[in-house]
Amino acid sequence: MNAHVAFLFSKWSLALVCVWFGILKMLDMSPVKDIVFDATPFLTAIPYGFLVLGIVEVLMGVGLLFRRTALVAAMLVVIHLAIASLAVLMHGMAWEPWFPMLSVAGEFVIKNLVLIAVALMIVVDEREAQAHAQARAKA
Repeated sequence: MNAHVAFLFSKWSLALVCVWFGILKMLDMSPVKDIVFDATPFLTAIPYGFLVLGIVEVLMGVGLLFRRTALVAAMLVVIHLAIASLAVLMHGMAWEPWFPMLSVAGEFVIKNLVLIAVALMIVVDEREAQAHAQARAKA
């Protein structure tokens, strides 16, 4: 397997995760609903907040699959996952009973770190592709 195939597999996997998790939220079947609501109580005040979050996740996932939208989608994934992770950490939900023992919410944060790393790889790749396209257009 070469690096390009591995990169595409990572990109498509992240897209699948976003779409899958988003659909679970849209169907109100997500196993992390309690974690999300405990960490971000303002979502309960927004009508259909969890549904909207699911729709956004699906859109980010689909956006990762297309060259024209992949950069923005990947940046949104980074922002979304960073905010979700910080909310869990700020509410002290990550450690049980204390650091370094992880709770389920803590595992959620660690998983998000890996997904953020993949999204950042996509951001770098897309920016490099844009720079190469601009250089070719000038030549």
